[in-house]
Amino acid sequence: MVNKINIESFFEEKNIKKNWDALVQEYASSIYGYLHHYCKAHMNGLKEEDICDITQNVFLKLVKDDFRLLRQYDPNRGSFTTWLAVLTRSTALDFLRARARNHVPLEDYQDKLEAEEKGPSLKVNYPVGLLTERQQSVLHLLFEKDLDPAEVGQLMGVKPQTVRSIKHQALDRIRTHYGVTAQTNTVFA
Repeated sequence: MVNKINIESFFEEKNIKKNWDALVQEYASSIYGYLHHYCKAHMNGLKEEDICDITQNVFLKLVKDDFRLLRQYDPNRGSFTTWLAVLTRSTALDFLRARARNHVPLEDYQDKLEAEEKGPSLKVNYPVGLLTERQQSVLHLLFEKDLDPAEVGQLMGVKPQTVRSIKHQALDRIRTHYGVTAQTNTVFA
């Protein structure tokens, strides 16, 4: 249907509602199916509601700013189905990035973290503004609560590699602030 339409006539005032409804009818199940398959293969932990949300986000992107993306589709560069699949995949990745940024503050995990303390408690007060809240949370969980990166990642909803990266960024900031190099652990003269 959409592969054979004239994009310019798609947006004519008298046809736009009918054409949009036909496009949604034609491609909603394909988008959902593609997401279901793609997410199972590449994105652990997504629920059915997430796939429905991403499907809806694809259509929202298409209508946003007076159909800006849909107007940019060029049939000479590829089929509409391929273009829509690329848009769907990038929307899924955007969804995951946004979810990773929306981490929950450490206070929400206090019940989970009230586990038996190992050894004396270390309470580190970082200079104000030196570390982000997320970096402080990661250091607290790794060094004060003695959790490993996989456990911290599970609590924060990120991958262990992300936890290690945040830890290294935080330690680099601390070293820079106090004038210590990572290689020599010496203070600058």
